[in-house]
Amino acid sequence: MDQQAFDHIAATRASRGGPARLRHALDRLETANAAAAAAADDAQQDTRPWLRRLPLIGRLPTQRQLSILSTALGISLSVSAACVALNTIHSANRSAQTQVASDALMHSQRIGKAAPNAVQGSDEAFRQLEESRRELTSDIRLMTRGGRVQGRQLQAPGADLAALVESVRRQWGPTDLAAASILTLKADLSGVDQTLQKLNAMSPDLLARVEEIGALRLAGGGSAREIAALGKLAMLTQRMSRSASDFLTAGSAGSEAAFQLGRDTTVFRTTLDALLEGSAAQGLSAVREPELREKIGALKAQFEDYQRLVAAILDKLDKFSAAKNAARLIFNENEALRQRLYTLQQAYRAQQDSLGFTFWLMVGCGVFTLLMAAAIGRVLLVDSNNRTRGADRRRREAEAMRIESQRKEEAARETNARNQVAILRLMNELQKVADGDLTVRATVSENVTGAIADTVNYTVEELRVLVGRVTATAEQVTRAALHAHSVASDLLRASQQQSREIQGVSSTVVRMADQITEVSRSASVSADVARQSVAAADLGSTAVANAIFGMHEIRDQIQDTSKRIKRLGESSQEIGEITELISDITEQTNVLALNAAIQAASAGEAGRGFTVVAEEVQRLAERSAAAARQIGALVRTIQNDTHDAVAAMEKSTRGVVEGTRLSDAAGAALTDISHVSNRLAELISGIAQATGEQAASVGGVAHDIGQILAVTEQTQEGTQHTAQSIHKLAALAQELKNSVARFRIAS
Repeated sequence: MDQQAFDHIAATRASRGGPARLRHALDRLETANAAAAAAADDAQQDTRPWLRRLPLIGRLPTQRQLSILSTALGISLSVSAACVALNTIHSANRSAQTQVASDALMHSQRIGKAAPNAVQGSDEAFRQLEESRRELTSDIRLMTRGGRVQGRQLQAPGADLAALVESVRRQWGPTDLAAASILTLKADLSGVDQTLQKLNAMSPDLLARVEEIGALRLAGGGSAREIAALGKLAMLTQRMSRSASDFLTAGSAGSEAAFQLGRDTTVFRTTLDALLEGSAAQGLSAVREPELREKIGALKAQFEDYQRLVAAILDKLDKFSAAKNAARLIFNENEALRQRLYTLQQAYRAQQDSLGFTFWLMVGCGVFTLLMAAAIGRVLLVDSNNRTRGADRRRREAEAMRIESQRKEEAARETNARNQVAILRLMNELQKVADGDLTVRATVSENVTGAIADTVNYTVEELRVLVGRVTATAEQVTRAALHAHSVASDLLRASQQQSREIQGVSSTVVRMADQITEVSRSASVSADVARQSVAAADLGSTAVANAIFGMHEIRDQIQDTSKRIKRLGESSQEIGEITELISDITEQTNVLALNAAIQAASAGEAGRGFTVVAEEVQRLAERSAAAARQIGALVRTIQNDTHDAVAAMEKSTRGVVEGTRLSDAAGAALTDISHVSNRLAELISGIAQATGEQAASVGGVAHDIGQILAVTEQTQEGTQHTAQSIHKLAALAQELKNSVARFRIAS
């Protein structure tokens, strides 16, 4: 009923019954209004949802409700912390899987880049190829079977990723075999690039020498064939340089360049020999000018070095072609391998970014924690509201009873006022608590808010202890993390220093192994040379023995020939005597013919025929005399030659005897050389065997040092990750400390 109706009724009562009745009616009306207002207020308060009782435990006492809700809040916080830890471990494992896939992707690209350089003989490329092949094989094994990496246990891939990992493993197989093939050819491919660089560096000098010789020959009036030959040498020099540059070209072009280089070097050498010695096939005569011959000889000497380098390359052509084929296979397979590894990496990242069961459990626990905190606040609010409603109801009842008793009304008014003041004071104190001031203590009095204030004080005290523990724990974690980070940093620097020192020792041992291997190889070559010298000495001894036997045969033949020549001299002397006899007979015949001619002339016509015969006899006698004289001269010449031949034979005999003596001495010397060479071969073989064993030992040491270096690098990487994790832990501890810093727990 509103104030206007109340005034109307009061006026009506006043006009009808007087002041006493009016006051009584007013009191009854006022009592009824108070009761109706109290009932309406109770009905309005019961309809507000945030003041309804909690389900299930809403009928329990407030302290029991707070105890249950506080226990549930603690359990929820513990489960949330466990979920955070599990989610962190799960994320770390997924991150490690992604890191392994990323490393595999990086090493696949590194293999693709290192293979062509390794084929060209680069030691650094061989090191990168071997290291990346080993690391990629390890990464694929980890992704296929699982294992430990960076201190974490990687699980084998699930059904959703097993097929993708298997496809990566199959795709890696041909590339792995090709890389292994290239590594097995390291000894044959090493230095090919440097050899080609030497060839390219020598080509301009060869061309300059050829052009200089051509200019001199042209100025000196050389023949057209000589000028053409020198022009051909210049052309061959340029083509050999181009072939050397094209040698490293992939495919058949590189092989054709190698064969062309071999043919051109042969033609170049043949043309040089033709210019120096002459060649009928090429229509060239030998160059006779001393200056030109000297320059062509210098060109030939330089070209011999060039030809030796070319021969060294051509000897390794088959292996080089196999290495280039392997590099080409790696290039062809590299993109497909990269695509599969990239797909696997993205799949791992998708798993890493996905929200797992532990995350949602953590979110659920967080929501449950907030609900428990809200429930505690609601219980406190309902309890406070209930107490306020009770106070209001008592106030309204006291107001209703004021009509009956002024004293009760005044007492009720004072009680209500005190309750209102206590409630306002409690609300103000709770507002400070809500603002983060945990040093506030609610005032505990005899009023209706005393129990609430006591409960609030207990709750705030527990919350203050909890916040203090969290702050202290966060500070301890921060200090421990900072100390651990400092220790980890020192350990990382020490690991890096150790790694550098081990790398230096490894390089020294490798160089030592190479030097010992080279000594062993040189000793083996020396042993072969010594054995060859023994064989040569044996052959020399045999040859000397044969020469001695031949000289004895020659001496016997010379002596026999000397005897025959002496007999020939004696026979020629007899022929001279016979020739003298023939001369005497011829002279006598000539005299007789002369007498016959005189007698025939005296006879006249009858002796004319006899005259003719006498003249003919005379001519025959003269011819016989001339022939006799010639025979005599020839006989004398034969006698002189025979005497000289006999002297020469005697001198030759003495030379053969001396040669026989020298051959005997040479045979004895060759025998001594053979003994010494045998002993030298034995010593050199022992040296080669000893150096080979030392090389094997040093190689084992180098391998062990390499393993120590790998373990040190893993320790360094683990220490670095540990330092990063500790840094993140310190940041999280600081963030937790900042989160609870707004709560004031000390005055």
